[in-house]
Amino acid sequence: HRPTDQPANPKLKREAGNMTLDEFKEAVSSTLGTRAWNDQIDALFKKMDTSCDGLIDWNEFCTYMLLQYRENDYMRTKRDIPFRSTAHIRHCVFNKQEPTTKLIYIENPSRYVSFSKEGVIGVWDTSVRLLRTYELPGEGDEGRNGKRQFKAWVTD
Repeated sequence: HRPTDQPANPKLKREAGNMTLDEFKEAVSSTLGTRAWNDQIDALFKKMDTSCDGLIDWNEFCTYMLLQYRENDYMRTKRDIPFRSTAHIRHCVFNKQEPTTKLIYIENPSRYVSFSKEGVIGVWDTSVRLLRTYELPGEGDEGRNGKRQFKAWVTD
C-alpha cells in the first residue's frame, strides 16, 4: 500500500481490507500483466463502489462478483421462451375430441403437456407439434394383470 492513497472522503477512517481506485488499478493491472485496460478498470471500480466513498471493501467486491456470475449463469442456461412465435389455431385430433382439462409448461427440455378429461396425456414441443401421447386404459380394457379397468378423469 502506498501512503499517498487516500479515500475520496478524507473524513472517513480507512478500515483494513478496503482498496482505493489506485490500489485496485495496481492489483488488477499486475494480475493481467498490462495497463492497457485502465479505462475499463476505472469503470469496474465505479460499478463496485456502491457506497460511493472512493473505497471498495470485500462485501462490495463479493456482491458485484456474485451478481455477475448469477447473470452469466442465467444467460448460459436461458431456455426457450414459450409463445414467442405467432399463435396458430389447430384442430388436434389426438385426444379423440375430449376436452383438455390442463396444459402445463415444463422446462429443460422445454415441453408442453396436455391432459384430457378422459385420461389422454399429450407431450408437445415449443412449436406445438405433438411428440407423444399416453392413454389410460379405457372402460372395459384389460390391464396388465388381466383385470378389467375403468377410465378415471384426470384432474389437478
